[in-house]
Amino acid sequence: MVANFSREEREGIVVIGGANIDIKGKSKNVIQWDTSNPGTIRVSHGGVGRNIAHYLGLLNIPVKYLSAVGDDSEGREILEKLRNARVQAEEVVLSKKEPTGKYVAILDEKGDLQVGVSDTEIMKRVTPRYLIAKAGVIKKNRFMIIDTNLTPQAIYHIADLCYREKIPLIADPVSAVKSRKLLGILSRISYLTPDISELSALSGVIIKSAADRQKAIEALMKKGVKNIILTHSTRGVYIHSEQVPEGEFINIKRKKMVDCTGAGDALVAGMAYGLYKNYSLYHSVQIGMVIASLAVTSPDTVYAQLDEAMVKKQMVRTFRIL
Repeated sequence: MVANFSREEREGIVVIGGANIDIKGKSKNVIQWDTSNPGTIRVSHGGVGRNIAHYLGLLNIPVKYLSAVGDDSEGREILEKLRNARVQAEEVVLSKKEPTGKYVAILDEKGDLQVGVSDTEIMKRVTPRYLIAKAGVIKKNRFMIIDTNLTPQAIYHIADLCYREKIPLIADPVSAVKSRKLLGILSRISYLTPDISELSALSGVIIKSAADRQKAIEALMKKGVKNIILTHSTRGVYIHSEQVPEGEFINIKRKKMVDCTGAGDALVAGMAYGLYKNYSLYHSVQIGMVIASLAVTSPDTVYAQLDEAMVKKQMVRTFRIL
């Protein structure tokens, strides 16, 4: 029998989600489809869950990462880099049957994603049986973060465990297609971080106006989602929650973008950091936006130079707070 922990006894954040090798091609000029484009190609470590865990480690949050990678040089390199960032990754599955996941992204000359292809078949190794074995580890944490690279069965199991243990669940939908895995657990989600396409997929509302956006948000709130943090391209982030019942945009001056991939992961990590430190949701999202604004200036998926001092300095500079 696994012991129950009070909130005061819980210390840390557990992240469960994908770990990939990211292969990103950025065109030098406007993309010409159906032909070869001159540009640059970079290889780095990625995966939504992995990126979030990496950021939390850099921010000195006690973070436990659960996932699956191949028992290959790429998988071992991913785990070593996470350990160097103070992420507890010793419970990650090393699979001899599947290789480490891959993600291929094509970016335009501005750094905006045009198309991506992900191979996350290995994530089927994160089974309910594996999660049952890790229940003691999970229950010791104050927050849970998941991405939808997980199987529906794993997502359902995690959501039920969080509900029973009263652990707030933060869910990153990842993509419009993968977001639909969350449809059966919406009432279990404490914080949902979709973009417009994911919001549309989850609500069933075609979003072409502010009224459509509000209709979609209200549909999800009626299904039990507690807080919606909507990334809205150039308009910033839109929060709708019990703390911000009327809904409100937060925006900051955009830095020169090199690569947009990983910005959403940075936002989630910064928000989780703020919530863990007992800041308000509004303030926590501001922290996330500051980290995301740094992330887009790097050609790598994670802004590896990040630390707490940098975040605080940027918060003072951007919002005159913290």
